[in-house]
Amino acid sequence: MEFKSLISSGKLSKVIPVSKINEIANQIEKFLLDQQESQRISQKYYLVKDKLDRITYISNIEEIINISNLNNYFDGMLSEIVRYPDKFFLATSEMHIRWPYCEEIPPHQDNFYHCFQDINSFKILIPISKYELPNAFLNYAKIEVFQKTLNHTASSTPAFSSYIPKDIISNLNLKWINYKFSLGDILWHSINSIHYAKQNLSKNKSVFLVFRFDHVDSKIDENSLKEYNKVFEKHKTLTNLSL
Repeated sequence: MEFKSLISSGKLSKVIPVSKINEIANQIEKFLLDQQESQRISQKYYLVKDKLDRITYISNIEEIINISNLNNYFDGMLSEIVRYPDKFFLATSEMHIRWPYCEEIPPHQDNFYHCFQDINSFKILIPISKYELPNAFLNYAKIEVFQKTLNHTASSTPAFSSYIPKDIISNLNLKWINYKFSLGDILWHSINSIHYAKQNLSKNKSVFLVFRFDHVDSKIDENSLKEYNKVFEKHKTLTNLSL
C-alpha cells in the first residue's frame, strides 16, 4: 500500500509559511482583476464562470502563480502522505473559487473523473483563504483510502461534471469530517475519497489550489473512461457547456 494512512483524507499543519500563502493570494487577486489575462487563459485552459461572470474554476494555474516556489514544500508533504514519494509526480494544478452563495459541490469521487485503474493518485489542497463559518469548506467521508469507485450521474454544477446519487450515498451510512485549518495548513485526499461542500454562506470568497499527484505506474481504465465521457456529454447539455 502506497499511503501511510488508512483513511482517505487528512490534514498537515504549518506546512507552508503564511507569507508564501499571502504572496500567492496577491497573485490570484491581480489575475482576477485583469480581464484581458483571464480571457487569454480561458483560450488555453478549461475556465468556468458563474452566472455573475465570476471565475470559479481554472484547470491549469501554472501561468497564474509560480508553482516552482512550492516544490520544496511538496517534497515534505509527499513524505507525510505516501511511503515512496519518489514514485509520484505532479500531474495537474487547479484553482477553485467559491464565491458567497455559490452552488454546492455535489458528493463525488475524483477517480470517476480521472478513470485510473489503481487508486494510488491523490490530491493536495492548499487553502488561500482563512477558514470561517458558514463558509462550508469541503466535507470528507470517513472511509478507507481504497474505497471503490461508485456509480456517478451527470451533474448540473459547473466544474463538477458528475456526482454520486442520493440513494447510493444514503445507503453508505457515512460519517463526515470537516477539517478546521489555519493558513499554511494543507488538506489531502485520495482520488477515491468521497467529498462535498455546501454553499458558501459567508461574506467572503473561498479560494483553494488543488494539485494532483499521480503514481509513475498509473494507467487509465478505458472502460471507465468511456463511461465518464458519456456522463460528461450529459453534463455539457445540462450546463450548456461548449468546449
